[in-house]
Amino acid sequence: MSDFVTPYLFNAHALPVDSDEPHAQPGNHLRVHHHPLLGLPVAPFLVARASVDNLKLLNTRNDARFYLNIDSDNQQELLPPFNVTPESPVTAVISLAAGDTCLWAQVEAQSMAELKPQAPGDPTPPVTDAEPIPFNPIPFNPIRPRPGVVRPGGSRPTLPDNRFTERFTRRPLPFFNRERWRIPEIDPDLLRRNRKLTCEAFVDSAAGPATIGRRSAYRYAFSGPGITRIRITGWGQVSGMRWIEAQDEQRLEYEPCAIMNLPHEGGARYLPIHDALALADQRVAEQAPKRRPLQETHDTPAPAAAPLADANFERKRVESLSATAVADLEPLINDLSQLQRDQLVDEDFLDAQGKKVGASSISRLGRVMQMLADPGTASRLGYKWRDDTYPENEERVVFYRVFGFFAEPLPSRRQDERPAEDFLVEGMINALPPQHRRWSRHQLLKALASQFGDDLPLTHATRRSPLSGVNAEALDKLEDHERYFGVSSIAIADRGAPLDPLSPPQLPAPEETPPLRDNWLPETPPTARREVIVDIRKSRVGGLLAAGKRAPASAPGAVYRQLNKANAEGFHLPLVLALNSDDGTQPPDPEPGSGFVADRQAGPEAIRYFIAEQDRFGRWSNWARREHRKGERPLPPRPEFQAYYRQPAIEDAATQGGSVLVKVMVPDAESLAPGSHLLQTLRVFRVDEVDGSLAPLDAAEADKQVHPDDEGADEQRFLLDLRWTGPILAATEQRTLRLTARWIDTQGRQSEASTPTTLRLVDPRPPAPVPVPDALQYAARPDVTGLCWVEYRWSPQPGQHHFGVYYSDENRLRSHLDELNRQDLLDDLDAADNAAARATIFRTNEALFPDFLFERLREVNVAFNSGERGFRHAVSGSLRVLNFYKVTAEAESGAKPVLSDVPMIVYGVPNADPPPRPTVQVTPVAAEAGENPLVAEVKIKLLTGTTQGLNWRLRRSSVSTQTLASVPIVATGAMGKVDEASGRQQATYRDDGPVQIAAHAQLRPWVRYSWIAEVQGAPESGSEAAGQAVPGLWSRPSDPFSLVLLPEQPPAPPSIDDVQGQPSGSDRRRVQITFSHPDELSGGSVGSYRLRLSRRLTSGAPLELLRDETISGSGPFVIHDEASDSTPVPEGTEYRIELIDPLGRTSDPSLAVVT
Repeated sequence: MSDFVTPYLFNAHALPVDSDEPHAQPGNHLRVHHHPLLGLPVAPFLVARASVDNLKLLNTRNDARFYLNIDSDNQQELLPPFNVTPESPVTAVISLAAGDTCLWAQVEAQSMAELKPQAPGDPTPPVTDAEPIPFNPIPFNPIRPRPGVVRPGGSRPTLPDNRFTERFTRRPLPFFNRERWRIPEIDPDLLRRNRKLTCEAFVDSAAGPATIGRRSAYRYAFSGPGITRIRITGWGQVSGMRWIEAQDEQRLEYEPCAIMNLPHEGGARYLPIHDALALADQRVAEQAPKRRPLQETHDTPAPAAAPLADANFERKRVESLSATAVADLEPLINDLSQLQRDQLVDEDFLDAQGKKVGASSISRLGRVMQMLADPGTASRLGYKWRDDTYPENEERVVFYRVFGFFAEPLPSRRQDERPAEDFLVEGMINALPPQHRRWSRHQLLKALASQFGDDLPLTHATRRSPLSGVNAEALDKLEDHERYFGVSSIAIADRGAPLDPLSPPQLPAPEETPPLRDNWLPETPPTARREVIVDIRKSRVGGLLAAGKRAPASAPGAVYRQLNKANAEGFHLPLVLALNSDDGTQPPDPEPGSGFVADRQAGPEAIRYFIAEQDRFGRWSNWARREHRKGERPLPPRPEFQAYYRQPAIEDAATQGGSVLVKVMVPDAESLAPGSHLLQTLRVFRVDEVDGSLAPLDAAEADKQVHPDDEGADEQRFLLDLRWTGPILAATEQRTLRLTARWIDTQGRQSEASTPTTLRLVDPRPPAPVPVPDALQYAARPDVTGLCWVEYRWSPQPGQHHFGVYYSDENRLRSHLDELNRQDLLDDLDAADNAAARATIFRTNEALFPDFLFERLREVNVAFNSGERGFRHAVSGSLRVLNFYKVTAEAESGAKPVLSDVPMIVYGVPNADPPPRPTVQVTPVAAEAGENPLVAEVKIKLLTGTTQGLNWRLRRSSVSTQTLASVPIVATGAMGKVDEASGRQQATYRDDGPVQIAAHAQLRPWVRYSWIAEVQGAPESGSEAAGQAVPGLWSRPSDPFSLVLLPEQPPAPPSIDDVQGQPSGSDRRRVQITFSHPDELSGGSVGSYRLRLSRRLTSGAPLELLRDETISGSGPFVIHDEASDSTPVPEGTEYRIELIDPLGRTSDPSLAVVT
């Protein structure tokens, strides 16, 4: 006997179908599945059958737990019996120990419609209200259970071959408050009115609990490989649950009933079978549905209204779908050079026109396994069988034991590269009892025969055995190794509890679906095709789909089109549910049965979709419907354009505006976004800075022209040109014109506005010119660094924003004249008398000098505090040539005059040499009428050099002449003409004392005066002729000429002003004499004045010299004579006063008499 294994490795599932089912044939339909890593079986699946006609004969368990809100934090456990209402659905969790598998489960319940009315006076039925146990949740693991993992029920992990059969029965704890959790009584009469109870069974899947069906009538029984929970909804009373564990012993007598073989004659990896393909086709005919699959129907008929089908139709359909898989069996069975799972098949991807657009490699074994999804192809491949030999009974339960035989898969990769799933499958195989694995070929054949009560190998199979069709002569082709093993599984069909008809899947409304469910596919407009993702929920795991659409959705007579693709024979391929993946845009939906169907041929209009579902046994649901909104067409692209402004001619600017040109690239239809409408119009929006918004301009897309660069090219670009005349601008005005554009498609939809482009509209006229003098200008004198600064100023006018200064020199212009062979002008320049004459020649012929002769000067512009503008430019102070400047006034926009039209400003460098040092000769002369007493005649003489003297300047000092600036200026005057004979110039000046700082000063005698003269040169050459004479330089000062002036006569006698005496008796004790003098008695460098005082006491007495002393000043002067005791001063005493000048000349005496 082969060992029963976990459904994860090998399982079978039976479904009872009654005659009311519109598609599947009545009977018990059996499906077999195994892990794909096992590869193909090495022999047909063997099926044995047993039945029970009384449920009481079943060996069942009853340990289960019932929960309210099982998937929430408010989970509560209930103890049966209890009531169920729609507001409080209950989930029954089967208590499974490690290694347990539930194959059949029945909820002991009655709907309210099935309960008998309670007669008055009858005792209350033993039905309790829902009684939650204090929170002690049993963890539910939504992941597929595997050996060694705790299953729902909370038991400790055990090995797969350790059976844990302990029963669980939960009772309320002693401290449970029944009144606190009591649910209000429900009126039974109210509940009986169309109140049903519905149960739905679930098995574990990789994504969580997956439904296997619903039952809404008594009995609420289900069968399936690995039932884990049952959800109870509606109105009813639940009293408990009973269920069958796969390895619990049942009192059954199995009889062989069928084999399920591959449609292949066998070979190295499969048991040889006679007429294998005929057996497969016979199974297809026996299981052919009563009506056509819904993907083979038109216009969404209900399952019961689908067109009738027959065995011939189904045989052709299955053959067309499975032909590739049947052909793949040959290399999978007989090509021993590769393991089955390592064999790959290259497939090409073709577009709608049949053109190859890609390629991929898929597993050959995987391609065969994919065919098991369709019930018809599964029948042909030996994975589905229908049992139609059974007696009908209300409590008849049919057991099917299915035996499978495989070869242990060999690792195809290194140990460290093998996926975890390899080790999991390997562990489950290793957990089999030793007698059920490591078989040789002989042991395999013996095991196959023993399953039907025959101890002999298959070479002696009897006619009564379903394996009688084994090709005994070809058994030697089967590989002989010791890797064969056998497994088995049990499926149960409860004839008294057929499942409810399939419910259609749920199609959530578009607003409930994730984003990015509507994508336009690459098509050249106006063709529009999109991929619509139709989300599906509550679909059966492993089910197939029929899908169609009608577009436009609400249009009468809209055509129905199928989404199932037709193969070459015209049969439509079933669809499988596409699963959401975590691609960064849509989170995966963990709920089993959630996914989508993609329609890549959807048009832009609204579409109504229809989807029906088929389970693994061939039953169909009704159609689910959902309308998908019309596709949101992409807006036209944002225009890309270039804008240009062409100024009017300067002479026309006052009466005419400039020209505005907009060039727009017109995108090809191929470059438009998929789903777009064609472009129709370009609209340009204009906003003038001064005039405001202007009327938009339109240009038709049809008026496009070929890009000039693409004339005659294979691939051409197209342009649209829009032109208009801009506003008339004031002189030097500039303003902005803001432009945006939008494309408008054929449906009047506008694109987003383009990136704004701002045009500057600029008047071309230059500002008013800078005033230019028409005469030669001169720079400042060279400074101590030897540089000469040219400075020119002017008052700015409106519109003059900045100024350009250009420079050239005489040498450069002369060179250009030489290049032009204008020797006449060069001769005139050489013959010119001065710089002003040369400047005139250049200005008269400035049209001959082009712009390139002038260089623009940088960092010379100056803004003066007075508000004036100008420039300051340094040139060498030794230049003897002329310097030429042009100043252009430029507007803020950059408008400026033509440089050749700007007149030149001519500057010379004032660097003529000063005259030589003059000589000075001073001679005292007699004063003339009107002159001061002392007069000196000064003669200034100059020996003329390169520069003639123009003016003289005379200085005089009686102190020092070391510091010239401190020597006062006496007078200035003009130099005389040059004596042609001697080449000298001379000037004479009579100096009688006045200076510029003291107009009434006089020369004093006895003082040594020094005279110094300077001579100024003639003005710069030509500056006088230009009207702005540039004064010549002053010569170095002459050597000083010193002279002392003397009076011609001796001093005048003093004038006695007063004589006073202090009386003492008849005499005078003290005499005071006051006198004055008309001249200042100040000597000088020659000497001092002296006073001589004599006295005669009595008449006839000799003169007595009293004193001889120096005297200075301008008087009056006072002298005293003190009398002594021996010499009194009597009255009549005579005093004699004389003055002696520095030369010793004595004045006439003056007499003073004491009275």
